[in-house]
Amino acid sequence: MASMGQSIAVGFLHLCTIGISYAVKHGTMRHCPQCKHLLGGHARRNDGSFQD
Repeated sequence: MASMGQSIAVGFLHLCTIGISYAVKHGTMRHCPQCKHLLGGHARRNDGSFQD
């Protein structure tokens, strides 16, 4: 059986992994200035503006 300290350490490492993934995603990928979603999922017009 795992000790309580080991369980806490594993949980902490999971939180660190989630935090690093979040920081990389929001720091490196382009987001919509209006809704903050990823730009790749938005439909665009020929002139580059967003479709409503």
